[in-house]
Amino acid sequence: CTLLDPSPLLLTERLDGEVELRTGPDAVINGWKKNALLALYLRPDAVQVEADGSFSWSGWEEAFDAIEHQVFVPPILANLILNRYPQKVLEWADRVGRWEFTHVLAAHFEGMTSITPEEFVEVFSFLRETNSGEHSRSNISVDSDQLTLLKQIDKFLSESGLAESKR
Repeated sequence: CTLLDPSPLLLTERLDGEVELRTGPDAVINGWKKNALLALYLRPDAVQVEADGSFSWSGWEEAFDAIEHQVFVPPILANLILNRYPQKVLEWADRVGRWEFTHVLAAHFEGMTSITPEEFVEVFSFLRETNSGEHSRSNISVDSDQLTLLKQIDKFLSESGLAESKR
């Protein structure tokens, strides 16, 4: 996909496989937003995929709005990788949180983003244990309704031994 050939974004933009392709800037932007959701959640709950491969999107605008303009740990990392090493990740975040900075250069969305060291550390708070011994799930602005597939993969990886158990 390039600016010269936005076809992949236009394919994703459709609400379902039966809808005719739209073109134009709005269609490209909507396709990009849906691709962002796919990259973050692998298969967000906003897209329904049937056994025959057909698909439809619903609620994707709300799912994207919940993450736009936010600094957060991508759910695919939070739920499949970082949750296996919470102490190491928290130690790293705390070390970074002692630096003096006013911005981070995010890999996605806004690019240069205003954030304090304290806010940076807070982004990783979902890894901190609560009083009950459970891990907090507060990864700012991440819609837990979009995590069904990631939770299933996490469970499979843990139960099958393909990934280290969560620590």
